[in-house]
Amino acid sequence: MPDAEAIRRVLESQNVEVYYVHDCNSAEFWHQFALFETAIHPGDAVFFYFAGHGVTFKNSVRLMTISDSAKPDIEKDGVNLDVLLARMSLCNTSLIVSFLDCCRDFVFESSEVSEGLTRGKSDKVGQHLTLFACAPNASAYDGKGDHGAFTEILLKYLQIINLDLDELAHAVTKEMVDKYGEQQMPHRAGALWCKWFLFTEMKYIRRGVNILSLKKQVRLFEKKLKNSMDQYCRFLVSHGVPKDLAQGLAMKARL
Repeated sequence: MPDAEAIRRVLESQNVEVYYVHDCNSAEFWHQFALFETAIHPGDAVFFYFAGHGVTFKNSVRLMTISDSAKPDIEKDGVNLDVLLARMSLCNTSLIVSFLDCCRDFVFESSEVSEGLTRGKSDKVGQHLTLFACAPNASAYDGKGDHGAFTEILLKYLQIINLDLDELAHAVTKEMVDKYGEQQMPHRAGALWCKWFLFTEMKYIRRGVNILSLKKQVRLFEKKLKNSMDQYCRFLVSHGVPKDLAQGLAMKARL
């Protein structure tokens, strides 16, 4: 929970609308996810984060919720990542970015609900990036502090403004490899063909440019106005008007 709560605080600090659930069973998870789906507008970029237990079963990563029975069932209690991606894509999202701090161990035993092997259902998902905390059939480890090893580093880079997603994924992966080596190597999936920034100061930069541009225009106008006043003042003086009076008349003309 400290991992998810920390990610939540970062997102909310950037005015992101967050749908949050923790220590939930499958029904509670899907209820909250349905609320999340209804809030998505066409063209929205969506962010999904999960910290907890995960396995790979029938070619798909399953994010495990809390089981209501004594014997956990992978298909009843596990959330299929491919289904999540497909459902978010059906909302006509422009981008789906997911960070998953969980293990991906291969599991082969049958669950209570038996189905044949299936292919992943995320084939038609558009631009999306999923960064797993570890490689396929590997484990994600707890960190030494308040957060998991992956989330601790993710939080560091997630808060950097104007860092695009490719750079973010590369930076997190590099620091994980530098720190943990082959013990835990993040794995990336998905495809991006545009440059995406989660958080950017561009709007403030544009606003600043507009203000500078306006100030420049005012300075140019004042310069032209002063030149016009000087010309008017010289014209009056040339026609016999005393200089002091001519300057006063030029000032009144400006007003």
